[in-house]
Amino acid sequence: MEFFVTAFRLCGDFDEITFTFRVNEGPQIDAYIFTPEDYERYLRGLPPNRGRSIVVEGVQSATGDPYLPRGDYTVVIDNTSFGLAQPTGEGVRVFYDVAASFIPISDMPYYVLFGLILIAGLLIFFLSFASRIRDSDRERGFR
Repeated sequence: MEFFVTAFRLCGDFDEITFTFRVNEGPQIDAYIFTPEDYERYLRGLPPNRGRSIVVEGVQSATGDPYLPRGDYTVVIDNTSFGLAQPTGEGVRVFYDVAASFIPISDMPYYVLFGLILIAGLLIFFLSFASRIRDSDRERGFR
């Protein structure tokens, strides 16, 4: 493998992604999660803009859980002379996993509304129950 490419899209405002890259056989690799602009720079042989893309170079394994803004991303596992890891002529077998988890901000009001309705319902129930106990105690002569 010289390099492997796959892509994904984040739809939330700032989503947490988790990534794992692990070489099962072969030399070190460079792994990237590029913005579209940085992927174009990579294809032209230019370095990515640090801070916008995820860059892990010269590794046997790497994990992370950064928050990324909404947009398209390209995952590149590289075994070329582009980054720190240099090809040795050996093949390389890599396990990778990139996953995102989020609650879309646009759905938040529904969760908040449901929670408020639930809390209001429980509050009404307990106040009603306390009122009944108080009325019962008054009928028996307790103060």
